[in-house]
Parts: sequence; C-alpha cells; structure tokens
Amino acid sequence: MPRYWILVMVEENYLLAKARGLIGMSKGASRGIQQMQVGDPLTFYISKKRVDSPANDPGQRVQQFRGMARVSSEVFESDERIWPARAREIFRFRRRVEFLSDASADVRLLIDKLSFVTNTLFWALPLRPGYVEVKPKDFETIQEAMQASRVGPPGSS
Repeated sequence: MPRYWILVMVEENYLLAKARGLIGMSKGASRGIQQMQVGDPLTFYISKKRVDSPANDPGQRVQQFRGMARVSSEVFESDERIWPARAREIFRFRRRVEFLSDASADVRLLIDKLSFVTNTLFWALPLRPGYVEVKPKDFETIQEAMQASRVGPPGSS
C-alpha cells in the first residue's frame, strides 16, 4: 500500500529536481527519504523562490503545492552538488522520481481542508522537517486542487 508524501523546497530546487528526476534530502531529513518506497506518490510544497530569498519578502514568497511525482528508485547517496542550499548542504540522500505533473495549487486555499494542518494560524508547522507523510485523502485534496487550477474558471480559455 503506497504512502503519500509532501516534500518541502524552494522553487529553484524544485525545478532542478524536476529537470533531473531526482530528489535529495539532508542527513537530518534522511529518515523521511528512507521511509519512502518505490511507487509512493509525492507532491511538493514550494515555500519561496530561492534558498537565499529573505524569509519575509512577499515578492519571493510562493506558498503553493506543485507537481506530482512517483518514487522510482531505492535510496542512494551521492556527494555531487546539485541544489543550492543553506550552509553548503549537499542533500546526499537521494531517490529518483518520475514527474507526472507540474500543476500547482495555492496552499492558503487548502489549509482548512487538510487534516495534517491542526492550527490554521501556524499552518506551515507540520512542513518544517522538510517532508511530511499525509493521509491519502489529503493527497487527493491537493491533487484535485491542482487539476482544478489547470482547467481554470468557467469562461476562460
């Protein structure tokens, strides 16, 4: 039975992950990547545009769920620097992923609908570790919001 995941990253790292079909985690978050199994679906929470973006700069804030992927390899380690990171982290623990979609959905429109959000004022707290396993219903809610955003409002072309 698959497990469902949200990985947290900045937009520049998401684009690199998508281009390479590869996700990586730091040693501190390696437990999450090791818990994933081949075939597990995942999506991404994009917090801001770049690693070095100021935390409270509204022009750099993204706050969206983006992309759907499926884990396609076992965990492996590599010292190749791929992603920009704070403190020169390499994200050495990796898995290959197959991207299925690049759609997105605004997080703020979903926080009341997601069971892992227990405090709407501090809705991002569960995402702080860099990954979170979510219930299938939460994953489905995010996926449906992404599909709806691709369709657009009635009357649009």
